[in-house]
Amino acid sequence: MSAPTEIARECSDAINRCDVPAIGKDFDPQIVRVEPPGFPTLGTYRGIDEVRELVKKGRGSWAEGSCDPEGSFRTATRSSSISMLGSA
Repeated sequence: MSAPTEIARECSDAINRCDVPAIGKDFDPQIVRVEPPGFPTLGTYRGIDEVRELVKKGRGSWAEGSCDPEGSFRTATRSSSISMLGSA
């Protein structure tokens, strides 16, 4: 598997070109994405398929802009969390 920063770059590139199969190709199959209150996609999304659909739905609502890695961090567990920022 790639380093977390490389995974973030590959994922953001896939989002920017709306390449749904490539989104999350290196994610843990048990990934959990939580969209907080105030987001139009409020909820908890479990697994790569749900996260891909969330991203596909969100990306489809952009008139313009891009998704670029803001940073990453590693927790005490083996999982990595990737922070991404959408920009216009």
